[in-house]
Amino acid sequence: MTVALDVLLFFHFVGLAGLLGGYLAQLPSRTWRIVPGMTHGALTQLVTGLGMAGIIESTSSTGEPVQPLKWVVKLGVLVVILALIWPNQKKQRVSPGVFQAVGLLTLVNIGIAVFWK
Repeated sequence: MTVALDVLLFFHFVGLAGLLGGYLAQLPSRTWRIVPGMTHGALTQLVTGLGMAGIIESTSSTGEPVQPLKWVVKLGVLVVILALIWPNQKKQRVSPGVFQAVGLLTLVNIGIAVFWK
């Protein structure tokens, strides 16, 4: 199971790169839009994150959930990101508030993953 977990973690990072990279690459311009890499990255993070949680949950030696609150918070932040991305992915230009919220929430999710022990 550790190989499966490592593969999912690898693709979770690939999804992160797509989401955050799409945001950071557009920061210098003033015509912000939701590029396909951001949508695909967020969806990749959703699928791989749920897969990792399932594997960790099923292989827990005590049978108790491992950090379920952290998972729920991260999932909630990602759902908000997807709610901002999905309706705006076809638009040629999105409002600065939506675009900055996507970037900020992505950074918040990274912070939760790194600092919540």
